[in-house]
Amino acid sequence: MTVPIRVAILGATGSIGRQALDVVRGQPERLRVVALGANRNADDLRELAVEFPTARTALGSDALVALATDSDADLVLVATPDTSSGACQAGRGTAFGRSIANTTDSGNAS
Repeated sequence: MTVPIRVAILGATGSIGRQALDVVRGQPERLRVVALGANRNADDLRELAVEFPTARTALGSDALVALATDSDADLVLVATPDTSSGACQAGRGTAFGRSIANTTDSGNAS
């Protein structure tokens, strides 16, 4: 049996985060949510915490940095629109031997 990839999703309450969670739900043997973060949407984050009770949660830009740099995740998806946040800065490239997927980094300033 293969060990599931541990996934942290920053921006879990937004469109991209929700799509990522759909992928996780469809592949529970391959993917496991270990962290969920949101900038502002506390109500939706609370609902996700009920669905994924073992996942750490964080609300607010500063708290997202802690999730982005936590060594519990093998893969961090940064899907938050606040590109100036420390979470986005922490979520560039590869860190601590983990893959970082940053959906906010389009390669140009807009």
